[in-house]
Amino acid sequence: MPDPYIDAFFAEAVDTFRSMLQVQLNEDPAAPKIPEDALEVSAFVGLSGAANGSLMLIVTEDVACRLYARFTKQARTELDEMVMDGLVELVNIIGGNALGRLEKAGVERIVMSCPDIALGRPRENARDAGKIVQRVYQSELGPVTVEVKVLALSLVNKEGPR
Repeated sequence: MPDPYIDAFFAEAVDTFRSMLQVQLNEDPAAPKIPEDALEVSAFVGLSGAANGSLMLIVTEDVACRLYARFTKQARTELDEMVMDGLVELVNIIGGNALGRLEKAGVERIVMSCPDIALGRPRENARDAGKIVQRVYQSELGPVTVEVKVLALSLVNKEGPR
């Protein structure tokens, strides 16, 4: 799969965090993964059409609460429905902006599913199909992982298939 496709999602994650949350994401490939004893919170949106796959934002419970507080200006100290709703809205914004960026580049026919949330670690067999690219970022709010998974890609632009 062409890197510009995947990079659009990562670029929009960085841009959205900077513009909406005033949070700088700094990519850090050497950053440790989420500790085994921490609750993993994953907000995701499915992709279908010219590309099938997903966009996922993965954080700890504590980082989710800090993101929510920055996003809404309302403090939350526990993972609750409001925090989860804020996180799925954030991944929805990132995904929508990335699709807009791709459409401007000539990629059409990609639609997003409704965003959703998952708690805990994903099962490994659910992650083994397709191309998965993860980038770990450090921020003042804590570590943020963005994952783009693509199962199939059929790039189509205004002139037809490439």
